[in-house]
This record gives sequence, C-alpha cells and structure tokens, in this order.
Amino acid sequence: MSRARGMALFGTAVSLGIVAGPVLGSVLNGASIEVGALRLDGYSLPFVAAGSIALAAAAVLWWTLAESRPAREPAASPPAVGRTGLDRLAPSLALVVAAQFGLALFESTFVLYARNRFAFTVAQTTQAFLVCGIVMAALQLIAAGPLRRVLAPRAQIAAGFLAMSAGIAALIAVQTRGPVLASVGVLAAGTALITPNLAAVVSQASPRTVGASLGMKSSASSLGQFFGPVVGGTLLAWRPASPYAVAALPPGGAGVATTIRTRGTTRARQTPALDVIGPQAEGPGAVEP
Repeated sequence: MSRARGMALFGTAVSLGIVAGPVLGSVLNGASIEVGALRLDGYSLPFVAAGSIALAAAAVLWWTLAESRPAREPAASPPAVGRTGLDRLAPSLALVVAAQFGLALFESTFVLYARNRFAFTVAQTTQAFLVCGIVMAALQLIAAGPLRRVLAPRAQIAAGFLAMSAGIAALIAVQTRGPVLASVGVLAAGTALITPNLAAVVSQASPRTVGASLGMKSSASSLGQFFGPVVGGTLLAWRPASPYAVAALPPGGAGVATTIRTRGTTRARQTPALDVIGPQAEGPGAVEP
C-alpha cells in the first residue's frame, strides 16, 4: 500500500467519525435518561456518549493494537530533524496550519452562524456536517488513488486550497439550504484533496525521519486547530460573516502559492539535464556529483 493511500484511509476514518458524530449528537439531543436522582438530558448525553466512546476505544486499542517494535528490542532514540530538514518541511508545515485553521474555524463557528444567518435547526446543521464528512471520506480515497494518475499531489494540494477557500467564502453569499450544502461540499472536497497528499509530501520530505516529520505535522495541525476556533469565535462575536471572510484568506493564499511553486517545479523538471549544473540541483534532471 502506498503511503498516500494509507494516509487517505486514515483520513477517511476521521471523516467517518465526522459523519457519525453529529448524527449521534442530534439523536441524543432529543433524549433523556433518568436513573434515580441522576438525570441526563439532551445537553449532557452527547458528552457522556463521547467520553464513553473514547474510553471504549482506549480499552480496545490497549488489548488489540500490536507493538511495532519487538519486546526485546531496546528503544532507540529517534533521529533528530536537522536544520536542513526543518527548512525543507517549513513550507509544507505552513500549508498544514493554513488548512487546519480554515477547517477548524468552520467547524467551530458553523452551528451558531447557520442558526443566526440561515435559521438552521439542529437537523439541518447535522445535514451540513453529514455532507462534509461524506464528501471528505469518499474523495480522499479517490485523491490518493485514481486521481493521482491524472493530477500530481502538489497540483491536488493547490486545487484543494483554492476549492476550500471558495467554499468558505461562498458561505457569506448564499442564503438557502441547497447552496449552503453545496458550499460545504466544495469546502469538504478541497480538504479531501489536501489532507492525504499533504501528509504524503511531509512524510517524503525527510525519508530518514518520517516519524519526526509526521510529529511536526501533527504539531502544525494542532496549531491551526487552536487558532481556528479562537479567531472564529472572536470574529463571530464582532460581525457574523467576518470569520468566513478571514478564514478564506489563508487557504486562498496557500492555493495561489502552491500553484506558483508547482508550475516552477514543473518547468525545472522540463529543463534538459545538460542545462543543470552543480550537485545541489534537484529534480529528475539533476546531474549526480
């Protein structure tokens, strides 16, 4: 299995969780349980269910997940990512922050935004998250599979950022449920193109330190997931549409920058090998020292 396909399967599992979460939350929102003096209503039941699922998952993983290292093999210290590795990863990590910032801002503010602007009910908001999760789950496998034969990973990343920016910005202009769901679908499609390809690019940037590279990607994701809700909530309290106007900028800029970089890389690869001088040249046409 290719690394990109493995990342796509991982992302699909995450997307399925995004689909199942709102559905389960909306079902539990209208239920209540009373056991003696203990009463769990629609506000507390979703959180109790989420905590219970997390504990059950931890127990299953503890008993079923195999250790990747033999029991008798001593733990080796992982190789450090040097200055060169950091310089090589920096552009990709910036893209990770931009993608997660936009997605986290949308997820954290959409419930309130949809209620205030579109008068969405809980069921209608759930439909939007369903569309988001289903599109992400289905398209990630296509992005890491058949689509890679037509569109290179970096080109998919560029297209994904542009689609993500367009989907977020469209939420400012749309008025009815159909266009809202379509905008969310475009946003989700862009995210599906970005996630597996960007993970593969980060892991391949430093082949000797794949674990460290993916760890730094996780840190960059956490950074975007932190700033997204903080910025989104602050802007939502100021002006309702302002979070989406701001959230569309980083993915849009990332899409343009990636497109320019992809075109530059393509031109470099089309340069004849005799025109490339020096051991530091990169690409298929580079002359080995």
